[in-house]
Amino acid sequence: MRRAKTGYRWIALAAALALLGLTARTEVAYGAVKIETDKKCSITFSLNGNYQQKVPESEQEPESAEYEKGEGYAELQELEIAVDLYQVAAVDVSGTYKAFGSNTTLYDLLAEDLAKVSSATSAAEWMTMAEKAAARVEEGGRWGTSLRTITLNSPVPGQEKTVENLLPGLYLVVAHEAVSPEYVYTFTPYLISLPGNDYYSGGDNDEWQYDVNVGLKASQTNRFGDLLIEKTLDSYNASLGETTAVFQIDAVKDEFYYRDVVSIVFSQAGTRSVLVKGRIPAGAAVTVTEVYSGASYQGISELEQTAPPIVASDEWGTADASTVRFVNTYDDDRLSSGTSIVNHFIQDGYYSGEGTDVLDTENSRVWDVEQLKDSAGQAGEE
Repeated sequence: MRRAKTGYRWIALAAALALLGLTARTEVAYGAVKIETDKKCSITFSLNGNYQQKVPESEQEPESAEYEKGEGYAELQELEIAVDLYQVAAVDVSGTYKAFGSNTTLYDLLAEDLAKVSSATSAAEWMTMAEKAAARVEEGGRWGTSLRTITLNSPVPGQEKTVENLLPGLYLVVAHEAVSPEYVYTFTPYLISLPGNDYYSGGDNDEWQYDVNVGLKASQTNRFGDLLIEKTLDSYNASLGETTAVFQIDAVKDEFYYRDVVSIVFSQAGTRSVLVKGRIPAGAAVTVTEVYSGASYQGISELEQTAPPIVASDEWGTADASTVRFVNTYDDDRLSSGTSIVNHFIQDGYYSGEGTDVLDTENSRVWDVEQLKDSAGQAGEE
C-alpha cells in the first residue's frame, strides 16, 4: 500500500484544525449526555470545494491556519481517490479512548499520546499521531488491510461516499495519491473521532454527532518529463577542430519558470543530443533557441523551435522525451574555430557548523564542480 505523501505539512495542520472539533476529550464528556457506545456511526467523505494551494517552503507558517485558497483543482473531481479507514481505538461513555478487542496494535502505538489528549491538544500533535499510525499501516501485513476502503468519484464524479455501521471510536483515515497526466494530488493522513462534537471548534451544540461529514483537502504538485535536443551537423571542417552549438531552453507553466543553457560539441559530422531529464513540468510550454551555431557553421533549421508537449515520465508512468531537432552545416565563408567548457555542479553534502549539521537551507549545501566538454555528458543530472 502506498501511503499518501506528507511533504506539504501545512495542509496536514489545516486539516487537523478543521477536524479538531471532532475529537473527543479523555477526561470528561462534552456535556451531560453520555456517548451511546453501542450506537452505529457514519462518515461521509467528499472533496472540499476549495483546495489549499501549495505554499513555497520559505513562506510556510505551520502554526497558522490562514493559508491562501484557490478556486480548486477541477480535475480532481474526475480522478478516483481511494480512501482507507482503520479503527485505532474504542471510546467509553465519557469520551475516553481505550483498546478494543484483540486489535490493539495501533492503539498500543498511540496509547501514550492518547492518554494526554484534551481540548488543548494542538493540530500539530494530532498530525504527528496520524503520521505515526499511517507509517505503521504502511508496513503491511495484518495492519496493511483496512477496515473499510472506499473510492471517491467512482462511478460518478464529484459524489460523496458514506461509510456506515461504524462503532464509536477513533479512526485513521488514509487517502491515497491521485494522479493525472500533469499533476499528483496527495492527502495527509489524519485521525477522526466518532461520534464527533463541534463544541471546541466554536460550535454552540454540545451534543454528540454520530453522523460526521469530512471534506478531504489536497495538495497539488507537478509531474515532470524529459526534453531531448538533437543536433545534426551535416558537414564538418576537421582542420578547424571541434565546434560547439549552444541552446537556450525556456519553459513556462503557470507560475513555474525554467531556463537553462546547454551545449553540444562536435568533432565530426553526424548527430548528437543532450537530454534534459525530469526538470520540466508536464504540459509546460517549451521553446528551444539555438543561440550559438559554432564559429564556422550556420543553422539550416529554424533557430527557435517550440517543443512538442512535455509528457510526464516518472514512477507513475514512462513516456518518450519531447524532441526538438536542429541541423547545421559548414560555412566556408567564416573560417574560425572555437571551443567551450561546461561547469557541472554536484552537491557534495551540507555545511556543518559548530558541530551541528545544517540540513534544511539552500545556503548550507556544499557544491563540487567538474568541467565537461559539453552538456551531453551530464544527461540532465542535477
